[in-house]
Amino acid sequence: MNDYVIKYKDISVADAVEVGVLNSILGDIFNHSQFQDIKVPDGFAITAGTFRHFIGYNKLEGILEKLIKNLDRNNPESIYETVIKAQELIIGAQMPADIYDSIIKEYRDLDPGSGLVMRSSLLNPDSLNLWLKNRQDTIWNIRDEKHLIESVQRCFASLYSDITLKEEYFSSLSTISVGVQLIPDSFNVSSGLAYTADPESGFPDVVHISGVWGIGQRTLHEPDECIVYKPNLAHGGKSIILKKTGKKNLMMGYDKSEEGEIINTPIDLCRKFVLNDEEILTIANWGIILENYYNNQISLEWVRNGLTDELYILQVRPEQFKIHLKNNYD
Repeated sequence: MNDYVIKYKDISVADAVEVGVLNSILGDIFNHSQFQDIKVPDGFAITAGTFRHFIGYNKLEGILEKLIKNLDRNNPESIYETVIKAQELIIGAQMPADIYDSIIKEYRDLDPGSGLVMRSSLLNPDSLNLWLKNRQDTIWNIRDEKHLIESVQRCFASLYSDITLKEEYFSSLSTISVGVQLIPDSFNVSSGLAYTADPESGFPDVVHISGVWGIGQRTLHEPDECIVYKPNLAHGGKSIILKKTGKKNLMMGYDKSEEGEIINTPIDLCRKFVLNDEEILTIANWGIILENYYNNQISLEWVRNGLTDELYILQVRPEQFKIHLKNNYD
């Protein structure tokens, strides 16, 4: 039996070496009883072993290793040429039948009535800390099996991005994992980010939350902002110490377009805060619970389904890159 694909319900932080830290944290939240009030959309991870098998099946190891060996990281033209050659090789390669079947099975098990979001993250054998850098692809609104497989290969190819190739830690031994999640199928959503410390000063006693209408971070410009004071929240006092309504002139939704449709936000929504106070406190509490569990300041990406009024976490990231992993992976 292979482990090309692992459901979130079967993932823990101990699996970070194969699914990446970001996927493993989502699996942890999905499974632990102490996180039962924190909602994560269902999904699965495509492992680093899957990527290695894909590369081996297509006999690309030697070619890619030679490209990296000949790369001049100080020469933009060399980086550009390497990106083009490496990505064309991976996108143009054949998906092995056993990987194809495993991915399609998990996709069908999800029963995706709405779209999917797919994210890839680099895994480097020398340091788990470097795995937390999310410099690869995010593909929204995956709607069918053909698009799914094409997107997997795009995510595999994103390992060889211009930003990644500039890094000294990158080598032919670097691999990539891919996470696949359900997303709300509606323009009637809001989304944003939350930090369990001030993102600019690092002040640890606040949770900073920002949000816009629509989904995804491409329109996270001039968002609503609020600050929750942790000590007051812990003692049941008034804890929302700042609410600032942003312009939120643009919003994004996903219908049939993969890249999404950016539209002007209706005036009535521009004037309306994307979250009510109860939702603000829910996100703040989720952040604090995760911060305490991982003993590390974190950021999280949240989304609110406007049709059901349900809040979800799409991604969690340790912000200081200090995370306690099981099986001595710290």
